[in-house]
Amino acid sequence: MAAWRQRFSLSTYDNRWQEYFCSSRCIENRQSYLAVRVCLFASVLAVFIWSVAHVKRCYLIYLTNQMLIIEVVYLAFAAYTTASAFYRDPQTPTPWFAKATWVLQDLTLSASFLVFLLYWTLIYDGGTPRPITPFTHGYNFLAMAIDQILTNQPVRPWHFVYFIGYAVLYLIWSVIFNVSGLRCDGERYIYETFIPASFPSTPATTATNAGSIGRSLTKRR
Repeated sequence: MAAWRQRFSLSTYDNRWQEYFCSSRCIENRQSYLAVRVCLFASVLAVFIWSVAHVKRCYLIYLTNQMLIIEVVYLAFAAYTTASAFYRDPQTPTPWFAKATWVLQDLTLSASFLVFLLYWTLIYDGGTPRPITPFTHGYNFLAMAIDQILTNQPVRPWHFVYFIGYAVLYLIWSVIFNVSGLRCDGERYIYETFIPASFPSTPATTATNAGSIGRSLTKRR
């Protein structure tokens, strides 16, 4: 039981948390690293504002938009955590915002890849995409991939459960939306592609497999 608790412990790096959550493995200067993270946050925030202006109704029911909000929150926490190295004592327990950054990273990295993969493989119909589409279904994952490459934050395979939990909750929400009679712009489904004739087995399989690919591509030993 103690081993299981250790796998999910967010206090592993107490008294040395700045080495992992405030540092980059590629950029030695912390001020430069902070500038990069602030730029990533600002760019994704701009995409989020653009998407809100573009989607007039039912914004929060879509996986893409939910994950964009979570990504903005993650990058804000990441930038703040990096900045905290300039005024906080490193010889202290891991602060709550660094722990939140760690959990959000594990969730957002896999989920942004899932949004990217599912859209271009299941939803995209081959036509000319809207100008915002490459940003909400491409740049969102690119920003997370850049952050992952630069950061020294640890990635643990067991933390993948955070993403699995969110994916399951969203699938449950999709089912509730379908069977409850809720409608948005007259549509019965949030994503009709996810509710095929074999409902409900296919969506769970798709989400789990896609997320596993995303984690395997970014897993750090």
